[in-house]
Amino acid sequence: TNKTNPVGDRIMGDQPVSGDEIAIDLDDGYNEFQKQAIRSSVGRDTTFIWGPPGTGKTQTIGEIGFQLYKRKRPVLLVSHTNTAVDQAILKIGEKLNANDLENGKAIRVGDPKDNRLDELPNLLLQTHVDKKSQELADRRDELKIELDESSVKLIELSRLIDLCEWVQSAKASIQGYVDRHKELTKAEKEVSDLNNQLSE
Repeated sequence: TNKTNPVGDRIMGDQPVSGDEIAIDLDDGYNEFQKQAIRSSVGRDTTFIWGPPGTGKTQTIGEIGFQLYKRKRPVLLVSHTNTAVDQAILKIGEKLNANDLENGKAIRVGDPKDNRLDELPNLLLQTHVDKKSQELADRRDELKIELDESSVKLIELSRLIDLCEWVQSAKASIQGYVDRHKELTKAEKEVSDLNNQLSE
């Protein structure tokens, strides 16, 4: 295909890496090589980090993820092992505040193997799925109540509309009933007067 692959070309050395290291204040928990890797990763479009086991690569990757997060840049962290992803996401999660964790600013997707993630459940995708499911269920229940209340109001309004329409169409009949009532009231009074006269 004719599609370009700039990332692949940079990895293969066919294109130069662009960008420069960014000055970042880092604590003394990092050696100079780790600090250089962090500054390069944040400032350049490609950075390779290599080292034998135990040289702090995971800690460095966690700091890179946090520094990118601080700059509102999206991060996708992948590895060929679950353990490596767990360790790196834990490093990022430890640096985020509780509110950011609660809002799912960093999420571990997949099957974690590290039990320490149980202590930071807001890093787990399932936690947010469960929470959102509960919120949606609660909202559904609220809407059902609103629907029931609206249905009752609709019935009441329908009856009121029917009554108004009947009043409008039966105006003449109503006037006839009013006149008839007056006549009956008058007749009742006359009968009452006659009864009083007969009683005397």
